[in-house]
This record gives sequence, C-alpha cells and structure tokens, in this order.
Amino acid sequence: MFLKIFLQNQFFFKAIKLGIKIQISNEFLLPQKNDKIKMVFATRYETNCSSEDDTLITYIGNFFFTKLGNVLFKLKITDILYTFVMGSTEVFKNLNIKNKDFTFCVELPIKAHKKNYLLATRESNERARIGGRKKVNAIKDGFLILISMLKLFFKRN
Repeated sequence: MFLKIFLQNQFFFKAIKLGIKIQISNEFLLPQKNDKIKMVFATRYETNCSSEDDTLITYIGNFFFTKLGNVLFKLKITDILYTFVMGSTEVFKNLNIKNKDFTFCVELPIKAHKKNYLLATRESNERARIGGRKKVNAIKDGFLILISMLKLFFKRN
C-alpha cells in the first residue's frame, strides 16, 4: 500500500484518500486486545517514543493543539497532528471528512470522538525526513488548524 501511495506522488490528502480506497486487512496492531477500539493513532510523545523530524516550533504547536483537543473535546490522544492512523475504511468513511489540507489532522480524531468511537494510541518513532522538506507552514497552517478546531467545537454534531 505504501509503495502505491508513494509512487502516485500526490498531495498529502490525496494520498490518504487513495489509501482508503485500497482494500487492506482489518487486522492491525492494537495497544491491547479490545474489539471496541475503532481507530488507533500513532504517537511520538509518550514514553519510548520520538520524532527526529520535529522542530521546536512544530513540537510546541503540536503540544498546544493536542492539549486544546484534550480540553475542548475530551480526546484521549497524545499526538493530534501525527496522522499515522489505523482503522477500518468503513469507520473512516462514516466520519464525512471535509478538509483537504493539514486541518484534516484535527478533523479526523475530533469527528471520530464525536461519533463516540473508542480511540487508542500506539507508540511510534518518527524518523528524520530522507527527502524533500516539510510542506507545512507552521504559522499559516497552525492558524488554520486553530480555526478548524474552533469551528468543530462550536458546531453541533
């Protein structure tokens, strides 16, 4: 699946949408055996986790948005901006995701939580970027993420 997405050389969201269309096994590594867990979010910020790609600005921004998500939406995840997620295609399609930019990162867990899906986290280690450079603009995209979170907070269901 990764190779197919990589070879498409698509923008971030298009690559994720392509991944949704590819049929994959419903089995994935869970932090614990629990059939009620609908989505597992990888995290770079728990014990024995790391990110070699974070800068001080992206680390602080992610910390802020993760805390904001935990306060406003009672999310129980530790890395809201790391969109390395495992779950079924059916669950994802039920979320009716609208955003096609980096704000997708917060829309996904918030809408999953609003649907009362049980979310879990799994430890991960993000390696340094081997090619290219980040496409995220910390200030501009951070502002858009904040606006997206506030819209989702004030929107009823």
